[in-house]
Amino acid sequence: MSEIHVWQEPIVENEGTLTINVTVENSKKKMILFGFRYL
Repeated sequence: MSEIHVWQEPIVENEGTLTINVTVENSKKKMILFGFRYL
């Protein structure tokens, strides 16, 4: 019963792009969590 969904993409040639995408997603999730915390 996991709420975490890993975005499955074809293997990208540029791993840097994938890393940036993951970082952005994590930042969004943290912002959402902090947003709920301070509501």
